Order: sequence, then C-alpha cells, then structure tokens
Amino acid sequence: MKICYLADAKSVHAQRWALHFARRGYEVSLVSFSRWAAEGIDFHYIDTPTPFSRLNYLVGIGKVKRIVKGIKPDILHAHYLTSYGLLGVLSGYHPLIVSIWGTDVLVSPKRNYLYRSITEYALSKADYLVATSNALQDAAMGYTPLGKKVSVVPLGVDLSLFDPRPRSEKEDGVVIGAMKELKPGCGMEHLIQAVALIRTEFPKAELVIAGDGKCYKALKREADRLGLKDTVCFMGRLQHREVPEFLAGLDAFVMPAMSEGFGVGILEASAMGVSVVASRVGGTPEVVLDGATGYLVPPGDPKALAEKIAHLIRNRQLRSRMGQAGREFVRSHYRWEESLAKMENLYLSCLRLQDEKPVFSKKTGF
Repeated sequence: MKICYLADAKSVHAQRWALHFARRGYEVSLVSFSRWAAEGIDFHYIDTPTPFSRLNYLVGIGKVKRIVKGIKPDILHAHYLTSYGLLGVLSGYHPLIVSIWGTDVLVSPKRNYLYRSITEYALSKADYLVATSNALQDAAMGYTPLGKKVSVVPLGVDLSLFDPRPRSEKEDGVVIGAMKELKPGCGMEHLIQAVALIRTEFPKAELVIAGDGKCYKALKREADRLGLKDTVCFMGRLQHREVPEFLAGLDAFVMPAMSEGFGVGILEASAMGVSVVASRVGGTPEVVLDGATGYLVPPGDPKALAEKIAHLIRNRQLRSRMGQAGREFVRSHYRWEESLAKMENLYLSCLRLQDEKPVFSKKTGF
C-alpha cells in the first residue's frame, strides 16, 4: 500500500503516523510546508514564495497536485481540516481521508463566514473523515452533510515510552507543569494567575511551562506582573522524546485550555502516573475521569484552578492514587497500538470500498 500524508512535518503526531506505517512496510510519503527528514519516508518539501502561511495552501496547490500525481498513492491522508485538509480537497485526488484535530472544527468555523464555508466544503468533499475524540466527531457532524460518517481514532500513548519512574519528593514544595503551544486560547494566563492565588499557602510551589508560540512574551510579562518571575519557568518547546522526563518531574499536570479537541498531553501525563487538572472543554471529559484520575474545572477560571491545584498539593496520597488510576485508564482505553490498528483497519476498509466501486463508462453509462 502507498500512503501519502499531507501534514505539518513539525507535528509529532504526523511524524508518528508516518513512521509507524513506514516501519510496517508500507510505502510512505509526506508532503509539507515544513522541512523534515526521516529514514524510510519519501519526503517532499513545498517551497512557496509567500511569507504569509495561510496563502501557502493556495499558492502551493499546483505543486501539491504534481507531487501527489507523481506518487500515485493508494490513499491520500490530510491532517487538519482547514489547512492541509483543504489542500487535499483542492488537489482533486481520491481516495482522500481528512483527519480533524481540534480548532479546525471547534474554533475556525466560528470565526467568520469564510472559515465556515471552507469547513463545510472540505468536510463535504473528503471521502473519509477521522476525529480524535467523540467531542470532535459531534462538532464535525454539525458541518457535515447528512449520511457522511466521521470515524473516531484517538491519539494513543506508547506505554513503553511513557512509563512511570521513581522521583524524589521535594520536602519544601511541589512542581506543577503544563505543556501546550503558547497561542491565544491556550489558557496559560489563567494558570499563572492560579499559581499567584496559592502562593501565600505554598510559597515554594513551582510552575514549569513547556511550549512556545506567539503568546510567550505576553505570558512572561503576566508572570512578572504577578511577582512570579522566580516561580514560573518557561522551558520552550520540547522534543517528543523529552516529554516523559519532563512529566516525570511533576507533582501535577495542568491543561487550562479554552478549547481542546482531545488532550493527548493529558493522557501522556496520566500514563506517567501524574494527577491532572484540566478545563472542562471539548474532548477533555473523555480523557479525565473527574475525581478519579484528576479534576475538571470551568475554562477561564483561575480561582477554580487554584482550588483544585491546592487540594492536590495538600494531599500527596491523593495525587499518587489519581496517578495510578490514570495509568490504568490509559492502559485500558488509549494504548497507541490500538490506535494504530484502528487506523490501519480504516485504510484497508477504504481500499476495499474503492475496489468495490463500479467503473463508470461514458459510452454505456455504467
């Protein structure tokens, strides 16, 4: 089988899919506006003259068509509906699978009429649709033509990589961690404000934030404004292989996002045996068992975040119990191997359905 991915090559999730199927013996190509190189992957970089990333998808369509036509994949799989997904639709190649990631259906179509039109158009033209959570599936169905199915294939966790390890408990404080692209809607300002609220009771508590993005400077200014310059540490973007070590050093993991399609970072923390506090948005109720593996709080509420974080700090045994429950929850429901099997079955089903389609003849009409 030949599989061609249209995706951001910098995304670890796109890399994981491509690398796995290449190792499975499939012929895998990846077409992207970002550079990447990996053994076993036929990589194609789309070089465009415009500095405006959103125009790349229109300027680069001709190049994408030529590349895909040259590859002649059995399956074209585009990731993120309103960018590479749209590119896949405009390429005119079939069969086309489009993966929905989160903000592409939770946020983008609500921005304006243009984005809504792009969302509806891309959803209607894709042959097969995949979402990472039930919440995303429901959201996508609101813009999808009746009768079109949206399959759910979650981003599972590799439990051999995300494996709990012993750590020395700090006698005089705890480490709270968060990991997210620092962009509008990440909610990190609310987490910083929450840490400021618990500082009097827990003066030695630390906050470490992994990630980078356009909101970095604003978030750093907020931490400084609240007198947390020595309390909040910005670590920058981590490589995926560095994430387990980062999580292993935490007492609690916090996901304060205002919008979240799935929450794979939450599952990775749970797999490492770390208790979680997260905003009750999108797909997070599917990956946090409220009161068992962690706590869910209203989005944009620093006080609610502070209350749950403080409760976990006060109760070491509770943190340990929730971490153990989280590990077992991931093992039972979100193993990476199961996600891979679901995606492979979708690919094989896609090919079978293509083979069963009748060949249309202009002469006979059949």
